[in-house]
Amino acid sequence: MNKALVMHVKAPNDRNGNPRRLYLVLRSGPSTTTRAGPTSPAIPAIHIFAVDEGYNGGGDLMRKLRAACLDVVELPGIEVSPTVYKRMLREYSGAGRYIPWESGR
Repeated sequence: MNKALVMHVKAPNDRNGNPRRLYLVLRSGPSTTTRAGPTSPAIPAIHIFAVDEGYNGGGDLMRKLRAACLDVVELPGIEVSPTVYKRMLREYSGAGRYIPWESGR
């Protein structure tokens, strides 16, 4: 079964009082690879994406992950600076990013 690790990331509210919170989802599975070809084997990768919590508490993210037959593991939340929060949203929202296990990033 594929796994999804979910971490709640919190930054201080902005100057207007709007919350800055997101869920960072790390997902791996047997079908997740970065490259494969006749001379290079498939390399396992991790898919990272961010879901902005917004005012609705992240919607029904957990339900959607479980509906996709993922084994969901909730990690402890972390607090970050507003700069890190913005960078996470910019780098990992939308389609997210695939990072090879071997890259060390």
